[in-house]
Amino acid sequence: MLFQGVKITLINKSIKVNSKILYESIRIKNTNRIVYIRFNGHYYVAVVRSISNNNNYYVVHMSTNGRKVYCTCKYHLITGKPCKHIVAVINELERKGFLKTKALSINRTSRSLPKPPSS
Repeated sequence: MLFQGVKITLINKSIKVNSKILYESIRIKNTNRIVYIRFNGHYYVAVVRSISNNNNYYVVHMSTNGRKVYCTCKYHLITGKPCKHIVAVINELERKGFLKTKALSINRTSRSLPKPPSS
């Protein structure tokens, strides 16, 4: 795997995200699955369409300082860990310049995209 993973810093705490989640977050972005991102006072609210089912949507809430992040997907609800939707939204917010601090850093050994995970 070319990408080693992603570190998300929340409240001075780094959380490592595996390369499968990184790969899926790139797919979300490249297939325009982020329906919209809105600023709602102290939070960004994003709606992300499911990759596997066009009728499913997930809502990501993220505080402007990056201290609180929440997604309505099953993975995040069960594990409490950042999911592909959260990583995709953070990446998009940074790309558009909405985040003042770098919340997402990608450690990579190559600039190439990772290969899809094997089933």
